[in-house]
Amino acid sequence: MRVIDDPCTGALPVSRSSLWISVWTAFVSVVRNRLNRRQVARLDHMTDAELFDIGLTRLDLHSALGESHFFEDPSRRLRRVRTLRD
Repeated sequence: MRVIDDPCTGALPVSRSSLWISVWTAFVSVVRNRLNRRQVARLDHMTDAELFDIGLTRLDLHSALGESHFFEDPSRRLRRVRTLRD
C-alpha cells in the first residue's frame, strides 16, 4: 500500500455539526466586530475633554477606524493604544 492509498492520511471528514459551528462562530465574530465598529464611531461625538477622561484622543479614534479593515474590530486598537499610554 502506498501513502496515497492510506485512508489515515489526507483530510479528515468534517461533521455537519462542526461545520455549522464554524460558520456560526464566523458569523457571530463579524457581527460583533461591526457592532464594535459602530460604537467606536459613536465615540467621535464626545468632546475632547470626555475622550481625555477615558484616555483617548480624537486622533486615536480616527486612526483606529481608518487603519482597521472592514471586518476588524477597531476597539482592539483603541485598547492597545490606551494600554501603551498608561
